[in-house]
Amino acid sequence: AQKLAHRLGFEGDAQTQAMDIMQKLYKLFRSKDCILLEINPLAETTDGQVVCMDCKINIDDNAEFRQHEI
Repeated sequence: AQKLAHRLGFEGDAQTQAMDIMQKLYKLFRSKDCILLEINPLAETTDGQVVCMDCKINIDDNAEFRQHEI
Protein backbone atom coordinates (compact mmCIF):
# COMPACT_ATOMS: atom_id res chain seq x y z
CA ALA A 1 0.00 0.00 0.00
CA GLN A 2 2.86 2.36 0.82
CA LYS A 3 4.58 1.82 -2.53
CA LEU A 4 1.33 2.28 -4.43
CA ALA A 5 0.36 5.45 -2.53
CA HIS A 6 3.82 6.86 -3.16
CA ARG A 7 3.69 5.98 -6.87
CA LEU A 8 0.31 7.71 -7.10
CA GLY A 9 1.91 10.89 -5.77
CA PHE A 10 0.48 11.03 -2.26
CA GLU A 11 2.82 12.50 0.35
CA GLY A 12 2.83 12.91 4.13
CA ASP A 13 -0.53 12.52 5.86
CA ALA A 14 -2.28 12.08 2.51
CA GLN A 15 -0.05 9.08 1.83
CA THR A 16 -1.05 7.55 5.18
CA GLN A 17 -4.73 8.15 4.40
CA ALA A 18 -4.39 6.65 0.92
CA MET A 19 -2.67 3.58 2.36
CA ASP A 20 -5.46 3.13 4.89
CA ILE A 21 -8.14 3.43 2.20
CA MET A 22 -6.35 0.94 -0.06
CA GLN A 23 -6.03 -1.60 2.74
CA LYS A 24 -9.72 -1.22 3.63
CA LEU A 25 -10.74 -1.58 -0.02
CA TYR A 26 -8.68 -4.77 -0.29
CA LYS A 27 -10.34 -6.18 2.82
CA LEU A 28 -13.77 -5.24 1.44
CA PHE A 29 -12.94 -6.90 -1.89
CA ARG A 30 -11.86 -10.14 -0.21
CA SER A 31 -14.54 -10.33 2.49
CA LYS A 32 -17.56 -9.54 0.30
CA ASP A 33 -16.76 -11.76 -2.70
CA CYS A 34 -16.27 -8.85 -5.07
CA ILE A 35 -15.54 -9.43 -8.70
CA LEU A 36 -15.07 -5.69 -9.27
CA LEU A 37 -14.22 -2.82 -6.94
CA GLU A 38 -13.30 0.29 -8.87
CA ILE A 39 -12.46 3.70 -7.42
CA ASN A 40 -11.96 6.45 -9.95
CA PRO A 41 -10.65 8.84 -8.90
CA LEU A 42 -8.98 8.49 -5.53
CA ALA A 43 -8.25 12.16 -4.90
CA GLU A 44 -6.73 14.57 -2.42
CA THR A 45 -8.87 17.60 -1.55
CA THR A 46 -7.43 21.09 -1.12
CA ASP A 47 -7.47 20.61 2.66
CA GLY A 48 -5.39 17.40 2.42
CA GLN A 49 -8.12 14.76 2.82
CA VAL A 50 -8.01 11.67 0.61
CA VAL A 51 -11.43 10.63 -0.70
CA CYS A 52 -12.95 8.10 -3.07
CA MET A 53 -14.87 10.21 -5.55
CA ASP A 54 -16.72 7.50 -7.44
CA CYS A 55 -17.09 3.78 -6.82
CA LYS A 56 -18.31 0.81 -8.79
CA ILE A 57 -18.73 -2.52 -7.01
CA ASN A 58 -19.97 -5.90 -8.26
CA ILE A 59 -20.49 -8.94 -6.06
CA ASP A 60 -20.13 -12.49 -7.35
CA ASP A 61 -23.65 -13.85 -7.95
CA ASN A 62 -22.50 -17.29 -6.81
CA ALA A 63 -21.68 -15.86 -3.37
CA GLU A 64 -25.12 -14.35 -2.81
CA PHE A 65 -25.88 -16.84 -0.05
CA ARG A 66 -22.90 -15.50 1.96
CA GLN A 67 -23.70 -11.82 1.40
CA HIS A 68 -27.30 -11.38 2.57
CA GLU A 69 -26.68 -7.90 4.00
CA ILE A 70 -25.50 -6.63 0.62
